[in-house]
Amino acid sequence: MVRIALPLVAGVLLLQHFSHLPPWWAGSALLGATGLVWLVAGFRIPFLFALGLILAGWQAAVALQGRLPEALSGEEWLITGVVIGLPEHRESGRRFLFDVESLEVEASGENDPWRGVVRLSWRHAPPDLSAGQRMKLRARLFSPDGWRNPGGSYRERWFFTNGVMGSGYVKGTAAVEVLGDAPGLSHRIHRLRSRVRDHLDAAGGSERARALLKALLIGDRSRLDSGQWEVFRATGTSHLVAISGLHIGLVSGAVLLVFGRLWRLSATLCTWWPARRAAALAALAAAFAYAALAGFSVPTQRALLMLALALGALILGRQVTSSTLLAGALAVVDTLDPASVLSAGTWLSFGAVAFILLMVSGKRRPSSLASGWWKIQWGLWFGLAPLLAGWGMPVSVVSPLANLIAVPWFTLVLVPLSLLAFVLAGWGGEPATAILAFTLQLAEMTQSMLARFASSGQGWIWQPRLAWPLLGGLGVLGAAVLLSPLSLRHRALGMAMLIPLAFPAVERPEEGSVRLVMLDVGQGLAVVAMTARHTLVYDLGPRWRSDAGAATAVVIPFLENRGVQRVDRLVLSHDDADHSGAWRAFIDRFDVTDVVAGQAAALGAPARACLSGESWIWEGVRFAQYHLGRESRTLSDNDASCILYLSNGDTGVLLTGDISARGEAELLAAHPELFPTDIVQVPHHGSRTSSSDGFVTAAGARLALVSAGYGNRYGFPHEEVARRWTRSGARVLDTARLGAVIVDLPVGAEPVVRGFREMSRRYWHR
Repeated sequence: MVRIALPLVAGVLLLQHFSHLPPWWAGSALLGATGLVWLVAGFRIPFLFALGLILAGWQAAVALQGRLPEALSGEEWLITGVVIGLPEHRESGRRFLFDVESLEVEASGENDPWRGVVRLSWRHAPPDLSAGQRMKLRARLFSPDGWRNPGGSYRERWFFTNGVMGSGYVKGTAAVEVLGDAPGLSHRIHRLRSRVRDHLDAAGGSERARALLKALLIGDRSRLDSGQWEVFRATGTSHLVAISGLHIGLVSGAVLLVFGRLWRLSATLCTWWPARRAAALAALAAAFAYAALAGFSVPTQRALLMLALALGALILGRQVTSSTLLAGALAVVDTLDPASVLSAGTWLSFGAVAFILLMVSGKRRPSSLASGWWKIQWGLWFGLAPLLAGWGMPVSVVSPLANLIAVPWFTLVLVPLSLLAFVLAGWGGEPATAILAFTLQLAEMTQSMLARFASSGQGWIWQPRLAWPLLGGLGVLGAAVLLSPLSLRHRALGMAMLIPLAFPAVERPEEGSVRLVMLDVGQGLAVVAMTARHTLVYDLGPRWRSDAGAATAVVIPFLENRGVQRVDRLVLSHDDADHSGAWRAFIDRFDVTDVVAGQAAALGAPARACLSGESWIWEGVRFAQYHLGRESRTLSDNDASCILYLSNGDTGVLLTGDISARGEAELLAAHPELFPTDIVQVPHHGSRTSSSDGFVTAAGARLALVSAGYGNRYGFPHEEVARRWTRSGARVLDTARLGAVIVDLPVGAEPVVRGFREMSRRYWHR
């Protein structure tokens, strides 16, 4: 099985690195040629590799063909369909999956044949919106899209791996028509989950305790707030709030033990069927029921499949090794759902099982249960650290100690009590209420305990994705050698292979050079300027709520990806939400030396006012700030933007924020020394209220950089504005088309420009 699984999975993996899907005839030719090699030479590995590649390509082509067509994107429709799963409760409303049954143009009544699952947001959703509801809604739909930046923003990948064919938002405060509950087993299961969530909402205890129980019982993690996630990440315990192999295994193991004991009490039953097989069947049914309660999420599907293989072998009376089960589960998961290899959870879950098997194999046995448990925690830390680093995820320093206590606490206390409260809730009464109240108190205590772990040390360390795949692959191999039952000399070699991962090379510009990155943050602005030893951030993109926005979703992951721990200056051009962003969350994450704002009074501490003419030099690169009429009461928010100019002596860059044509005229009159310049951030995202003829001509820029959202409702950058910059000799580059725009300004050479969307294109990207 191992020899079959490895080449199959390798073929599936290879396809995920293609920028475009290969034509069908190329795959057929490859399969035929490798099949001939198998028949003639008896060598089957190339055939299995090609088979994995073809199966993944075929399923990918089917998925891409089902996407909402570009021709329908951005249009308003009357859509009829069914709410799938549990709607997510968010501060801004509800977000949910909707299985579209029909699309209708309201004005003409014409229908479109497209069908598929879309993710909808509904700002004014009714409180009774629930799973399995069939209704007609007025909504605007869009093709799958996402930001493209180094180090994060994987929205397009999420759509592809989860089979979601489009997105959109509901217009209005009420459904056009409610058509009742949809039939079907899956919808009934989700309605049961919805009732469990409502029951927990009505219970006492704190909001965060109820949120934790919802995650453990029904897999609903939408109510966990950012503070809770911060603690889980800092302690390496996020896996405990995702119903996966640990939880499914706990339930099935408990049923296997108890049911087997009860079955053996009857000689008649044992004569009819062996207790071991009967218990295995009951354990499989219990695991299936718990997976259903969790909504059959992807982690539960993986766990259920692996458990089904193991228990199936037990029921059939077959002797199967652990490695065979692991390889079989990996092969089945990756061939039935090839997109699963794009999920970090797939590799972390299979990797964890593989490393545990390595540690318990051989002749080395722990002296006690406690020492064995401690060994497994540290072994998993070493084993999974390279995988976490490769996926750009946090590697928690306190994870082994936190999991040493948290894993048995969750599996032996918190999860069983939560399930008991769920079972007793069907009968009601004081016992069910008392157990639920007690479990909520334990949930609150659990989070307080984890919070103390998180604050006891550094919490977590971040590894740049630059370490992957070379150093990451070396680290995985080193961890496998370290944890395997080999000699001390070989395990020392494994430890040595892990060392480079702890000191990954962080790419920085040379002395006197600058790397300028205009990040893709949708309809907003965020620019990072990096010199040899300093980092400046100009704006943080849009804000969704006080602690979340492009700052947390894009800017922070990008800087962490580049190994940045200190930001020397944060410049917030002005107070508009699409520029100042979630700045408090940003300064909580980084050591920010200086914060400057065009409207400092509106932002408050710790920002100071942008002073016109203030300048400084970092590694031979000159920076200067400018501000237009800071004391003027008539100054608009846009014209209050803090303007930044930087130059390495060969190339000049002007970052303008949102200044209007009036602000452009004032800048030209007050600071003619800034013009002409080589690179200009096009003011106000390419609006017609900016980029006046006089400003564009005076700038004489070679590059005009536009930060705008894909398909934004304002039509930015406006065609007339883009033509104006093009006529002046500038090359117009926009984030909506290119993703993050990366401009390297070397000393004594021309700027080097790259668009991240093309640099890292994969076949599922638009």
